[in-house]
Amino acid sequence: MFAVASLVWIGLLGAFSGKRPARPLPPSAPPGPPMIARKSTGAAIPLRLSPDGHLLVPVFISGTAYPFMLDTAGGGLSITPATRDALGYTARDGITVRGYGASGMLPIKRMKFSSVFVLGKYPLGGLVTVIDLQGLTPEPHPPIAGIIGNGVLQNFDLELNLPAATLRLFPRGGKARPTGAIPMTSMPFKTRVGGKIFLPVQVNGQPITALLDTGALNSVLNRAALNLIGAKPGRDRGPVKLHTFSGFDRHVVPVTPYVFRQVQLGRLRPFSAVVYGADLPVFSDLGLRDRPAMLLGLDMLRDRILFISYSAGQIYLSEPRARKRG
Repeated sequence: MFAVASLVWIGLLGAFSGKRPARPLPPSAPPGPPMIARKSTGAAIPLRLSPDGHLLVPVFISGTAYPFMLDTAGGGLSITPATRDALGYTARDGITVRGYGASGMLPIKRMKFSSVFVLGKYPLGGLVTVIDLQGLTPEPHPPIAGIIGNGVLQNFDLELNLPAATLRLFPRGGKARPTGAIPMTSMPFKTRVGGKIFLPVQVNGQPITALLDTGALNSVLNRAALNLIGAKPGRDRGPVKLHTFSGFDRHVVPVTPYVFRQVQLGRLRPFSAVVYGADLPVFSDLGLRDRPAMLLGLDMLRDRILFISYSAGQIYLSEPRARKRG
């Protein structure tokens, strides 16, 4: 057993709300040390999409599965107030701390639980943040119960197979490699700010530091990156699908879409893409306000397979593949 990092950070550009589960759950056991199971066989954990496109995994609480968002830029383990209430606690419990997300900061509650959450076969516990995530539209059913963030994921090496809609967890530092015979390209990454993954990418031939964020539906470049690329709103403006981004606190940030002919992840084939431009508060919080930076969201990853080796500091990426139908 080893500790789950508890980072008060939510890496979301799309927020959501939760309702009280219909069946109340018993209170958790007395608080114990943070924990997560070390042994992992790499068994597939199913993924599905929320109505607005976020990745969801089943987390079991007292034998019942609840949908949790999978967020590589999030903190540790987070739950909604409805999930907290179902565990027998109230808004008076826990301590108030500052939470940081892609759209800014707001006060949140932090509590300690023993091992009452199970991802696949792996019990999770320790410090848990309670956050009212209100902005998901349309509201999913059943409501999303919480977030599995990087503070949990970094204890494993993992395979995220988006076309097949599966997540596999392996012991960190083991000999696991991507499953199957699909060609994949490796690229190094660096971790900062509690283990968050930063990748080297190129946009129109210019090097950009990118934060891997599966909690973000769309990729975003800051102003410093746009200036480095030489992007012009008139010449490079993309189709206007979104005018603003909203964070989990409903803080609204105006955005501008750009079309870039060449976006390249490592040594994979370059592709054209719409990327939004905005000076999100997350860039300042990460110390990247004046440095070219990108939030690398699900729009760049949906048809790919990722294998993240936290122990080796390597990500293996496939070319885009057809998604599983069914």
